[in-house]
Amino acid sequence: MNEPENGYLNSKRKSNKSKHIVLRAGILVITLLLMVIRSAYTGNGWWVLMSLILGFGLAIIWFLFILIETFILYSKKKADLAKINIIMLGVFIFSGVVIFFYLQ
Repeated sequence: MNEPENGYLNSKRKSNKSKHIVLRAGILVITLLLMVIRSAYTGNGWWVLMSLILGFGLAIIWFLFILIETFILYSKKKADLAKINIIMLGVFIFSGVVIFFYLQ
């Protein structure tokens, strides 16, 4: 009788992890897509610069939010979700470094 309950709990935890990843990554992707779309449709150089600065600022705010959330999740003993956040932060930093050196 305990087996189905454990299976149900494991599937619920897996679903929770998936939802966690999709929500956090989705926020970043939508923010960056809006930044790129705004830059593409503005002809003036100042608007493009403003759009890039705004997008960069929002990405930094996302980074800080995920970093703070990681510490909160570790303190609440939700190590799995905190590890997911650390992986997302690593991918974010790695992508930033690759883009930076690609643009050089």
